[in-house]
Amino acid sequence: MNINRDANNGNLRTLAGDEQIKKYYAEQLKVLVLGDKNPFNPYRADGKEWQREHVQQEDALAHYTRGGNIGLQMGEVSGWLCAADLDVEEARRLAPFFIPSTLMGGKEHEALPSAYVYRSEGCGYLGIKDVGGGELLALKASADGAGHQIKVAPSVHPAKGAYEWRPGFDMDAIRDVGADSLHTAIRRLAIASLIRRYLPDHGRHEYSKAIGGTLCRRGYDPDDLAEVMRIVWDDAGAPSRDGESAAKNVYDTARKLEEDEKVTGGTTLNEIVPGLASALIKAAGLERNQAFGGEIGAERRACRRLGPGAPVAL
Repeated sequence: MNINRDANNGNLRTLAGDEQIKKYYAEQLKVLVLGDKNPFNPYRADGKEWQREHVQQEDALAHYTRGGNIGLQMGEVSGWLCAADLDVEEARRLAPFFIPSTLMGGKEHEALPSAYVYRSEGCGYLGIKDVGGGELLALKASADGAGHQIKVAPSVHPAKGAYEWRPGFDMDAIRDVGADSLHTAIRRLAIASLIRRYLPDHGRHEYSKAIGGTLCRRGYDPDDLAEVMRIVWDDAGAPSRDGESAAKNVYDTARKLEEDEKVTGGTTLNEIVPGLASALIKAAGLERNQAFGGEIGAERRACRRLGPGAPVAL
């Protein structure tokens, strides 16, 4: 079911599939035709250069009538639209705590939205991997015309049902967010999603200490990480005192780093969940930040108070 904001009275009304496609064109969004999953250029035998080709409305409608799916290209070609594409359940559940409310999309058999659509001038693509290399979440965006897209209503997923807008397609609901702010919000959500996804049933005290050591050693803001811990622990149904204990572990770790004391870090975290330390560091955008100090406190350097993904001068 596709719902649209009626221009005459402001109410939401149900749209047929062809009406939804026409609405995209009326809003000057760049519509794509999709194969099983990926876009293709219907005017070339090899399907290439779909990023540069504009599909005519009648051709998109004919493709849909034949059972084909529809996408929207992100970036300047669609008025700087971009979308947070949330692949895992933890990200979908935690999203309202970390990324701005906006127009949302999902699939009919998914309880929670999996796409948050924004307008962000100059915003570039950001993909974040899960432990093991699978997709965790991505910001589908394009600052250079390279071509990133999202599948949208009235498309149909083979297992999860029809794509839909929630509560309905309304361009006025799309939030305008600065590119840097949006990247920061997406990284915070990714960090929280990873921590929640691998939160153990037992041993959470050591788990929180190891996360604190892994990220604070590379310059992550302990205030921010403490707040992430509280939200994650609450999502897990833990008593508030447990969330506060996890936050305290972050602050204790930051203090110990400042005082060149021994802290728990990535080595311990990888013993708890192999590969999680690297995944968190990449999610935070801190790969290039050298880990100062060590589990034995080898170097005396402060855990600088910087926002997620900010560079650290070492």
